[in-house]
Parts: sequence; structure tokens; C-alpha cells
Amino acid sequence: MQVHQILRSKGMASVYTVMPGSRVADAARLMSERRIGAVIVSDDGKRPLGILSERDIVRDVGRRGGECLGDKVEQMMTRNITTCSPDESADSVLAKMTAGR
Repeated sequence: MQVHQILRSKGMASVYTVMPGSRVADAARLMSERRIGAVIVSDDGKRPLGILSERDIVRDVGRRGGECLGDKVEQMMTRNITTCSPDESADSVLAKMTAGR
């Protein structure tokens, strides 16, 4: 199965983006409402600048407390991201995920 087939089965609305200047609390609310584990950070909705995951948020809450929810997404997001193309196979993507932990 290829990435584009997986995304098509979920519907394109299954990929959500937030602006880098958004508050972490707002991104967390979006993830909760949409029942998703991460959002892509982008200033134009097309080019990814990073990713913010539930794990990123929980890690900072554990370290700094709830005050981090007022931070901007760009302060907490993971910047060094690995991407894939729509034509890549699911097996290829899983291998990348395993290698990158």
C-alpha cells in the first residue's frame, strides 16, 4: 500500500496544520477535538516547518508544568522532520519511522 492510498482512505482533512505562532494550548485543543496525535507546523499550509506531537507537549508539561501551554508552537515543535512522498510504500515509511525512533 502506498502513502497516497492511506491518506485517501482517511480523507485529506485528516492532515491538520497550525501556524508556528499559534499557542501550544490551541494546538493541543485541536488535537483533542480531532482525536489526532500530531499536527504539522506550517506558515502557508503547504510547506512543513516542523511537527508538534502529543509527546512533545507531555514532555514539556512534565518538565515545566502547565505554563508551557502558553508558549508558541514554534518553541516546542520538532524542527528536524523526515518526510515521505505520496508514492512511497507503507513499508518504506515504517522503516524510516523505526530508524528515526
